[in-house]
Amino acid sequence: MVWAGEISEEFPVYYGIRLISYGLILLAIWDKNRPSRSGGGKAVGQPED
Repeated sequence: MVWAGEISEEFPVYYGIRLISYGLILLAIWDKNRPSRSGGGKAVGQPED
């Protein structure tokens, strides 16, 4: 059983882990959506003009 005192003492640890996780998710989304250097700015699978 977890007591209320234990939760409040470890809250910054959980907050930090959650903050790092959200940051990594945002980094992965940004990396996925940025244009590639060798692709000429076209998405993979996009037809030629």
